[in-house]
Amino acid sequence: MNLEVLHILLFDAECILCNKSVQYIIKHDTKKQFRFASLQSEIGQQLLTENQLGTKDLSTVVYINKSIVYTKSTAAIRVFAQLGILHKFAILFLIVPTFMRDFCYNLVAANRHRLFKDGTCLIPSKELNERILK
Repeated sequence: MNLEVLHILLFDAECILCNKSVQYIIKHDTKKQFRFASLQSEIGQQLLTENQLGTKDLSTVVYINKSIVYTKSTAAIRVFAQLGILHKFAILFLIVPTFMRDFCYNLVAANRHRLFKDGTCLIPSKELNERILK
């Protein structure tokens, strides 16, 4: 797979917050630049292994941009900043030290199933299905 041209987002498919975030990204990704895979999927596990990331921790979002791997808060900020001119300001959050951002990220990640119970998981349309890595 040519990672030089792809923006790949790996997410927990069993998490309502993660699914809502992916739905938001899809809605605002007007260039259709992102491709998606669940952390639990075969391709997700393969990409984790190829990038020397643990395959058991499903609480970490992973963003692969031109072969550069971002995780946790840095991944979320960088994905958001890719979504268009109004979202570019998200990059300013990178001035906050990583340990502080990731502390907040880890707190939400540890409680996401309890905090975000209501909602539905993503059922991909034909168009979206083309953007899901298999």
